[in-house]
Amino acid sequence: MDRLNKLKADTYLAMQFFSALPVPHWFQPANHHSQDIDDPPKLNEAVTGFPVAGLLIALPPALLWYFASQFLPPALAATTAIALGAFITGALHEDGLADCFDGLGGASTRERTLEIMRDSTIGTYGAAALFFTFTLRIAALASFSPWLGALAILMAHSVARGSMVIAIHGAKYARPSGLADSVRSGTDNNDYYTTIAISLAIAFVIALVSGYLSALVAALLGFLAAWSLLQWLISRIGGYTGDGLGAMEQVAEVAILIALAVIWT
Repeated sequence: MDRLNKLKADTYLAMQFFSALPVPHWFQPANHHSQDIDDPPKLNEAVTGFPVAGLLIALPPALLWYFASQFLPPALAATTAIALGAFITGALHEDGLADCFDGLGGASTRERTLEIMRDSTIGTYGAAALFFTFTLRIAALASFSPWLGALAILMAHSVARGSMVIAIHGAKYARPSGLADSVRSGTDNNDYYTTIAISLAIAFVIALVSGYLSALVAALLGFLAAWSLLQWLISRIGGYTGDGLGAMEQVAEVAILIALAVIWT
């Protein structure tokens, strides 16, 4: 499989996992063979597709923001765009963020932290995390012009999903089961660096189109935010979980949007 075919296959697998909407059959690579249509994608085999999948998922909310912001008040347009992004993913990453912060904030031992993370009930820490991440994203997006806001959504979604490779490559899965079958074996150096390179390449193109090359700094801050949360998880539970991956995506997305708001406004 050449690199382009592999990237397409990886993106297809990533879209199956990240999107709550059906992935069109025409998007499936011709040489992609699935053992079972109901099997979840093996995330460690699809990491290079993370940033591209993020870019595709970002297109509908970016377009909605662009048109809505020209007719609606900025805060309302931003809210609808952020809400659409959450709807497309089934609030996958938001759910991970809430569970992760409930565990990190509501327990002092590793075992209790993992137990709380597994509980689907949202507690005080999780609710607060959701409130602040939604508020910060909406406030940041509302500060942009229609065009720059659309570009910000594209960069935030793409780079934030690419940042999850930091955990899959450099840390161990903290549970004996769950998402473990998809990520336990990690990813090799080639896929790791390719994912980082694709994420930064997308960010570079967006920064170039925006007319502010300094916007590339926002992508780096997104990676830094995700890495910082990973270090917190490692110190508390010795690795990461599926909820931890969702939380990494969310904090990276917030960091990128805030950084772009500073750079572009």
